[in-house]
Amino acid sequence: MKNFKLKTLIAIMSAVISLGAFAKDETSDISYEVKFVLDEKVLDSNDKSKVSESFIKTFDLGKVTPIKVVYIDTDKRTFLNEGWINRLRVKGGAKKFEYTFKKRYSVKDGNFDAALELAKADGLIGADGFEAEVDWSFDKMTLSYKFDADITNEGFGELELPNLAEAVKTAGKNMPQTEVTAKGKKWGSKSLKKANFIGPVVFRRYKGKLNGQKIDVEVWPIENQKTKETTYFAELSFDADSYEEAKNTRQIIMEKLSELGVLKQESSLKTNAMYDAYTK
Repeated sequence: MKNFKLKTLIAIMSAVISLGAFAKDETSDISYEVKFVLDEKVLDSNDKSKVSESFIKTFDLGKVTPIKVVYIDTDKRTFLNEGWINRLRVKGGAKKFEYTFKKRYSVKDGNFDAALELAKADGLIGADGFEAEVDWSFDKMTLSYKFDADITNEGFGELELPNLAEAVKTAGKNMPQTEVTAKGKKWGSKSLKKANFIGPVVFRRYKGKLNGQKIDVEVWPIENQKTKETTYFAELSFDADSYEEAKNTRQIIMEKLSELGVLKQESSLKTNAMYDAYTK
């Protein structure tokens, strides 16, 4: 019965997506990242920030990279409430900080065209420097447009981030104009001056392969700053260049994870968990 329900949901989620109203050149450059939340049983019982040896073999995991990440926002979630994400992170061994400014649009009831209409109204379709991506999790899709700025981390230690004042200053210099004026003249710049770090969190990203498909597996330990309790989020993802590729591979991987008994039938809540853990 459980497997029947899963296949039914897969069919429903695959059937409702519509791209009919937009020209091909407006959607052809959209990439896809398909994500699945994994059960904690994939984690090492002695150190839940790591994948267990048995699942390292199951997922053919090799290279692992530590990544330190913070979001830049106010305690009132000024940016998040408007669909904007300001993220700063650094990867182990990297020579740069990655500043990412991302606008997200929920794809409600599979109505992709409505999300594209909103993005078009905001001037993001075809905007210089922005990349379009669809995040496709278990029961929802999100269309996002992101703008990246890579800044040298020369003089900083391994996984060391700049302090808040420096990070806000750099974010302000690199924030795309679309975000700056999203809610009025200099809204983004003014809101940044009231911002704090949401985080940091250091997570592990593993490179692997499942059923011949290249995958990433990430483990996020998020400590609630009030309760000091740590929640561990395990997530498997893969990239695709088209909707058809994403849909077909998604079904294969989803069914495989279900067979392994590690698929959680829910969507990732990492961002919300970080905000809940680090804001009042």
